[in-house]
Amino acid sequence: MKHKSTSDKKVIQSFLLVGFLLTLLGIFSIIKIIELSDITARFYQHPLTVTNATQSIQTDLTSMHRYMKDVVLAKDNLELQTALKKVNTYERNVYENFEVVFTYYLGDKQEVSTSYELFKNWKHIRDKVVALMHEGKKDEAIAITKEKGAEHVFLLNKSIETLVIFAHNKAELFVQDANNTKHTSIIITIITVLILLILIASIMLMLLRSLKNAESTRIEHEHQMVMQSRLAQMGEMISMIAHQWRQPLGAIAAVSIDMKMKLELETFDLSTSQGQKDIQDFFNERVDDIAEFTKNLTRTINDFRDFYKQNKELKSVTMSEPLNKALNIIRASLKTNNIELKEEYRSMKTLAVYESELMQVLLNIFKNAQDAFEGEQIKNAQLLISTQDVDDGILIKICDNAGGIEQHILDKIFNPYFSTKEAKNGTGLGLYMSKIIIEEHHNGELRVSNVNEGSCFEILLRDHDVND
Repeated sequence: MKHKSTSDKKVIQSFLLVGFLLTLLGIFSIIKIIELSDITARFYQHPLTVTNATQSIQTDLTSMHRYMKDVVLAKDNLELQTALKKVNTYERNVYENFEVVFTYYLGDKQEVSTSYELFKNWKHIRDKVVALMHEGKKDEAIAITKEKGAEHVFLLNKSIETLVIFAHNKAELFVQDANNTKHTSIIITIITVLILLILIASIMLMLLRSLKNAESTRIEHEHQMVMQSRLAQMGEMISMIAHQWRQPLGAIAAVSIDMKMKLELETFDLSTSQGQKDIQDFFNERVDDIAEFTKNLTRTINDFRDFYKQNKELKSVTMSEPLNKALNIIRASLKTNNIELKEEYRSMKTLAVYESELMQVLLNIFKNAQDAFEGEQIKNAQLLISTQDVDDGILIKICDNAGGIEQHILDKIFNPYFSTKEAKNGTGLGLYMSKIIIEEHHNGELRVSNVNEGSCFEILLRDHDVND
């Protein structure tokens, strides 16, 4: 089981914290919405309702008092009954509004009871006035209405005014509570959002750092795989160098023996000027031969060194240069295995490439072809290498007649650690790394297909600026 890295744990913890804060913000918002809704409901139920009811009571009391004046000023019974009817109508309205006040008043209910009792007691004064009017004592009725009745209405209005002021103050308190709730909600929301933004920014930084580290790890892993692939080829390269050196070393040995035999057998008469000249010419020719053989040995070592050295600088070359360097390492091995090599170089362009990496790709394909020839025991084995210029670069084709690649593995040969050489301890990294080198390092393409009696690898190298 893989353990999570520290950065991964921090990212997960940060996301959990963000989720927790978002949940808290949501819960807080719901609570504040409920509070505001409750304040609105209470504002409607108390200050608004009570204010409307008490104001209606005040208006109805004024109307009742005015119609009581009509009662005492009535000229006949009809006017008296009409005025009393109006008074009774407004009286019912007052009682209804008192019920509302009793229900929703949030202050001391005794204040409501006091006003209510004052209103009820006014009934006795009004009844007395009506009785006097029925008895024909109009002057007494007028006097009571103007004095005692008016004074009672004044006290009643004053008592009602207390209820109105309380409802008004309560309304202001609710408005203040609503504003406080709004301000608190805004402040807490802003603080929470700022914290969330900071956390999100931190998460983004951690993710970017994690991605950067992952990319560095990927590049390092890729570098290690390149080295692993090269190390896997080292034994094969040494074997190729041994084949490559065998002929020039044998030739040097033969030349040396020939020179020694000529001296021991005294083939040349050194007592004559002609004999001295002949031996000088002979030795000069043989030394030149040794020099040429040594140059071939040196070139092989230099090509091998170019292949293995860590060189990550782009170099402008024609495709014949890396191809010849790679072939110089494996040519003798191909000849020993009776593999006919055909070269058709038609490309004239120069491209910027990582030469040692490109040599690694070429050698890997050459060696795979050689192994295929050996495994299938192909007679008349041929390896055709061709180059040609295309619109956006150079196309290299390396084709063999080794029977081709089985169809069911054709799409897998570029996968990492996939190998058909288990018996030979194949690493399965050669073609995988070749594809990375061509496609990612050289912005090119590496393809394979079965053609005629064998397989054909195509390497497309696109134009690449040396200064990139």
